[in-house]
Amino acid sequence: SNPNHKCFDENTLIKNKNTFWDYIKHAIIKGLSPEEYFQESLLHEAMHFCGCGGADPLKEGITELKTRELASRRNLLTTGCGYPKEIDIVLELQELFATNTMNKIAFANSNKEISDILIQEQGSQAEELYFSVRREMKDQSREYMNQKFTGPDAPIKKAQAYDFLDYSKVYGLIEQHKKKQELSNMVTESKEGESNAIKNKNI
Repeated sequence: SNPNHKCFDENTLIKNKNTFWDYIKHAIIKGLSPEEYFQESLLHEAMHFCGCGGADPLKEGITELKTRELASRRNLLTTGCGYPKEIDIVLELQELFATNTMNKIAFANSNKEISDILIQEQGSQAEELYFSVRREMKDQSREYMNQKFTGPDAPIKKAQAYDFLDYSKVYGLIEQHKKKQELSNMVTESKEGESNAIKNKNI
């Protein structure tokens, strides 16, 4: 028993591989009381209450990432567990879209607002990627999300089911987007080079 046990340190709060298995171990090692369980979950749920979305895996991943980022900045209590697969995808998107854009998406009130943010700040290809990723994640996680985990071994059942979630198709979508971006950048650079050559020739 270790009442000060954590599943992360200052370097691994944001990105780690902590699954529900790790949280079960944490609860046992720390001797977690019901009150402490709710305290450790409170920040994530408060983010939902303040406007961060849920109900689908991408939005849950965004909410958990923003929870951990806030906890890291303000030294607030959080579990540092759960949604590791979703967070990895959100971090990929955040690298593509920029942190400020992802912050706005996190608290957007509708799909229309998300579309407007992405098109205005990152372009139509980014908007297409976001919603393609969201649809694919929902498709891949539908069976898991619809399961009702009951009984004293419910946490173990949930952890086992999560292990089978496979988002490889989502990473395929992200890679396709990156290749399109690279091609677009090459075309832009080529056109700029041609334009500069013509200007220099005319001079």
